[in-house]
Amino acid sequence: MIRHMVKGTQPETMSRTLRAGAGAGIWNHVFFFFGFPTETMKEAQETVNFIYAHQDAVHSASPGVFVLERYSPVHANPAKFGVKRVIEVPDQHLAIYFDYEVETGLDEEMARTIVERLLDALPASGTASTISMT
Repeated sequence: MIRHMVKGTQPETMSRTLRAGAGAGIWNHVFFFFGFPTETMKEAQETVNFIYAHQDAVHSASPGVFVLERYSPVHANPAKFGVKRVIEVPDQHLAIYFDYEVETGLDEEMARTIVERLLDALPASGTASTISMT
């Protein structure tokens, strides 16, 4: 999924950076989201597994749901990212975000369900890690 998103990093690099930062006393906040076009449940689970595997180095986090933004790489080239249709409403010329349909993968509703269930499974606030919705 990281390659598909063209993030330019690898999980090994993220892992090393989180652990080194925590070891140096740096507060690590991570932002991650679900529902990028073509993302499968297996890939979403890999993200959850990564966060849990690094909970000793992640001090706070904000899970979210993918949104298709105007002028983003996905908006500029939807087919490359598995988006079959971007829904642009003609009278909303200043729209920043667009609804869309994917060829395969999680839809927005399922991505929101994953975030909600993840938040429900986390420890209560006041523990070492804090997760909040953005």
